[in-house]
Amino acid sequence: MFFIRHNGGSVWVDPPLGWPWDKHGCMYPDEPKARGKSALGDFVFDEPDFSNPDLILAVAMEIEFSIDWSEWRLISGEHDEWRLHTNGDCRFLVGELVVLDLAKRTLIPCFRRGLRFRIVEMSKTSDGLDETSSPKT
Repeated sequence: MFFIRHNGGSVWVDPPLGWPWDKHGCMYPDEPKARGKSALGDFVFDEPDFSNPDLILAVAMEIEFSIDWSEWRLISGEHDEWRLHTNGDCRFLVGELVVLDLAKRTLIPCFRRGLRFRIVEMSKTSDGLDETSSPKT
């Protein structure tokens, strides 16, 4: 799926890019077929708290693998870029929606139930400001 921003609006579309520009199912939350595809809905969590600031919806833009860990570059919101490290080879998740659970230091792919990745190290760039976070020992 792809995120497109144009003329002040935005939309998630399914591939292939181009006519007829099929909107992703999450854009139709009232349709029965699309209910389970809400990115932060019950597809990921049993009872989501949408006001929880510790849950961040992002897109995996790049993932590089090195020996036994993956380095991710994620985009969330309009100006937020996240860089983080997780264990294992996660390159197969490039382009997918993910949820960062900042409180639990966990990355959850939205459409791959059961997968959870522990965040080893994380930094956020927002409007030119850098914030870095490592686990507390």
